[in-house]
Amino acid sequence: MNYKKGVIALALFFLLISCGSFKEPILKKSDEFKLTEFQGKKVSFSINIEIENNNWYALKIKPSNVDVFLEEKNVGKLFLIDKVKIPAKKTSVLTIPARLELADGAFFIIMKSITKENVPIRFNGKIKGGILFIYKNFTIDEKTAIPGSLLKFDNFKFGGAFGLEK
Repeated sequence: MNYKKGVIALALFFLLISCGSFKEPILKKSDEFKLTEFQGKKVSFSINIEIENNNWYALKIKPSNVDVFLEEKNVGKLFLIDKVKIPAKKTSVLTIPARLELADGAFFIIMKSITKENVPIRFNGKIKGGILFIYKNFTIDEKTAIPGSLLKFDNFKFGGAFGLEK
């Protein structure tokens, strides 16, 4: 009986030590953005991303939410709808369903940004992720720039949004 407890304690110890050598996944590219629902201030969509996980273990991200800013103006809250599993030691293409709940005045901010060459976008909040049964809240504050033309509706694939076919 004590032998089993010792093995479990040792396994947990090595698991916790390995978290110290955590390597952040690398986003390679995102290519397909598919709008699935546009209802009031809620925009549901899925996006395909290619991501590389160099860790020897799979990473899991639980449903979380972050604030989204365009040109440092709050446009809403982005929700990860389902749990995402990033396979270990490989590059994978994942389809991630999400929902954006627009803030007041967000549509005006988005329309104003369409004509700009590059629009600064920032994601700020907490994401819950981990391995096996050990989860931790990670604070993110990521900034990047996207072409303003990417915000045009003609760039989206309407998979069921507005009653259109998938």
